[in-house]
Amino acid sequence: MAREPEELTEMRRTLGAQLTTCRTAAKLTQGQLGKAAFRDRTSVNHIEKGRTPGDERFWKIADEQCHADGALLATFHAVEAAKHEYEARIREAQLAEVRAKANALRATALALVGQVDQPATPETPTSDALPAGTVEGNPCPATAEDQSMKRREAMGLAAKIAVGAGLTAADRTMLDTPVEVSPVPARIGQQDVARVEEMTRVFMARDKALGGGSCRDAVLGYLNWAEQLRRSTASDSVRRSLDAALARLQSLAGWTSEDLCLPGSAARCYLRSLESAQLAEDPVLAAHTLRCIGRLHLDAGQHRDALQIFRQGSLPAQDAASPGTLAGLALHEAWAYAGLGNANEMQRALQRAEQEYTRGQEEPDQWVGVVVLPDRSDLPASRAYAYTRLAVHDKQFAEAAVTDLTEALTLGDPSRARAMLRGRITLATNQYRCGETNLANASTEQVLATIGQVNSPRTTRDMAALGSEIRRHTTDSTALDLAHRINTEVAA
Repeated sequence: MAREPEELTEMRRTLGAQLTTCRTAAKLTQGQLGKAAFRDRTSVNHIEKGRTPGDERFWKIADEQCHADGALLATFHAVEAAKHEYEARIREAQLAEVRAKANALRATALALVGQVDQPATPETPTSDALPAGTVEGNPCPATAEDQSMKRREAMGLAAKIAVGAGLTAADRTMLDTPVEVSPVPARIGQQDVARVEEMTRVFMARDKALGGGSCRDAVLGYLNWAEQLRRSTASDSVRRSLDAALARLQSLAGWTSEDLCLPGSAARCYLRSLESAQLAEDPVLAAHTLRCIGRLHLDAGQHRDALQIFRQGSLPAQDAASPGTLAGLALHEAWAYAGLGNANEMQRALQRAEQEYTRGQEEPDQWVGVVVLPDRSDLPASRAYAYTRLAVHDKQFAEAAVTDLTEALTLGDPSRARAMLRGRITLATNQYRCGETNLANASTEQVLATIGQVNSPRTTRDMAALGSEIRRHTTDSTALDLAHRINTEVAA
């Protein structure tokens, strides 16, 4: 087997660092943990350094002893999934090489006996074909992958899928993933779908804890395999369940790409998720995916286009009477109105979100991944992000953002490291805008102390914006030193 890729090695180091943090918080020494897990101190040290992996039994015991509530075990499973996917890709590559040699030998033999005029040669790809390395599951530069998914094309495809219109061959070329992966069962049942859902939960936990960069390759690799389950025979109910499970997994693949600032790849995954949701006849999933597509337009500064998509998403959400989904869509509408500088419409959207969120606590939605607001801190945090966008036009809203973010960080789940980090970055930004320099400096120190825990270029981008905000709003020497440290961190 070829040497492990650096991405997988880094995942092991990250898992080891998580263990160190949880063990220290639980006031355990390496020796004490080793004794509980039937290991010596040196073995635990090597696992924490990422030098050795540790087996599932060790991580179950470590998770229990460190009171990690399943986080360590979930991350271990994500690392193992990434490892198995990497090994599968190596085996497939080796098999493809052997097959290519066999085909060449066969072609040569046929040519020698006069059955063909010349040996077969690989087909030259046309200019419209996807360039090598842009197939999902194989990382590629954003400039290459984004060329295959323009903003307007994504909007058109979303509209077609949402209304049930047929897709052309050109449309399918943009969505399909023409790869061959490990074999799938000839027939599948609900237990096979349950495994896909469980893996999605594992990946989701890792993403929320450590950022999309910690698991995107593993998510895309597993998705490539899971999508092939559609080739298997299944009952109608199992097939609908599979389509729903794939919609959730494709949505997660889109989000991890979005978190890595790869909007083209994210759009492709979201559109496939929307199609799967329609096949599953699940309006809640369809509405959620439309919200994700609209968010891409928000990030691109296309606020009116985003509003159009959010409104489109509200139709299936209303049909399904899903308060959690409607709350999420209303919050995103508020962000769009804030970006347009429309304070009145932003406030109306926030009021709708709060009403739906309250209703959602009384009538919880079904589990659909990240559709339902999963944490008490999400509502005040989302309000704060709307106020932050509007503060660009009117600084008085920065004070409201500070109030809501302070509440959100108090209520937030510490294991959701990326959300907590983003909240601190936004809090510091608004504190500088309000002239609360000492508090802002303290918040920025917390940001710098925790940025290394998360692999999220999207968050790094927000951090760079914080550095620019500092220079605009203060001449305080401590703050300017922090801005310099931010630039150094971002450059690294």
